Amino acid sequence: MLLVSPLVAAFAGVALIIGLWLTVFPFLNPMKWYWRALLLATAALLSWRYMAWRFTETLAPLDWTADALFSWDSPSSKL
Repeated sequence: MLLVSPLVAAFAGVALIIGLWLTVFPFLNPMKWYWRALLLATAALLSWRYMAWRFTETLAPLDWTADALFSWDSPSSKL
């Protein structure tokens, strides 16, 4: 098992995306519909995974408690 600091682990995803961008994306032809579809499907899958994590791990259960009200209240409603 590779042990790295939490700071280095936080940037692992960014390093992966930059590596893909520099090595794979230049070879993809943007005029081909299947590459665009693949990238769109990947983005949709990652977005769905983020939303699933957000609702199951970071929000309080829906209830009439202060924790639930503050965690479900969106920051944009305070503008």
